[in-house]
Amino acid sequence: MRLCTVRLSDGGTNAAALNSDRWIRLPFSDVGALLREDHWRQRVQDVIAAGGQDVDSETITTAPAPV
Repeated sequence: MRLCTVRLSDGGTNAAALNSDRWIRLPFSDVGALLREDHWRQRVQDVIAAGGQDVDSETITTAPAPV
């Protein structure tokens, strides 16, 4: 499972998970917040299974700070 924190065009951040060739937005501000959750893997899988919202790859850059 590949995860990242993306910086959005509005200046905010979101955790995202790679599903095939799509990055899916997760309901967490960053990967660190996601990993602190119990059963985080299941939460990611649930969002992906529900279709999730794609991250617009044209308007984001990866956040430089490692988590």
